[in-house]
Amino acid sequence: MHPLWYEYFISNLSIIQGWFSWHWCKYLQSKNPHVPAIIEKAFPPKHRSSLATQTAYWKDIMKQVDVKCIYSGEILNNKKFSLDHFLPWSFVNHNQAWNLVPVLPGASSAKSNSIPHSMYLEPFIENQHLGLTTVNTKKHRRCTDDYTNGLKLQQDELREINALENSYIQTSGHSK
Repeated sequence: MHPLWYEYFISNLSIIQGWFSWHWCKYLQSKNPHVPAIIEKAFPPKHRSSLATQTAYWKDIMKQVDVKCIYSGEILNNKKFSLDHFLPWSFVNHNQAWNLVPVLPGASSAKSNSIPHSMYLEPFIENQHLGLTTVNTKKHRRCTDDYTNGLKLQQDELREINALENSYIQTSGHSK
């Protein structure tokens, strides 16, 4: 290799590697359209972001209506619950509200990194619908925006159980 080219590659190696990685991930995503967040899996964040906003969202809901754990059917206490990633974080690599559901503490660790059985999809969708029809959408705009962006729904469709259900079935890969 010519010494000038060698020097160019060495001095710009991080730019070249970044360009290659970006295009490689775009290629992989185009060939695997049903695998979400390939780039986030290739370069995962070092730390997960806080769930404080999503926790406040569900606490507000539980102050107004009873919310049941999708796994046990027990009514949850708004002071003692866990948020579970319905589709595991390791699969989606995000904390968007549309994929989080309150459960009894310990229930999410029992599920671990597995996708829940399809029998839990209906109670999950019912809880999501209950939350979206109960919460003040202006106060919790950040969370409701997660639903419109993540599930590709219009704001007015968030309160329609059929639209929500169809989007979840399509997104999760479950069938009813």
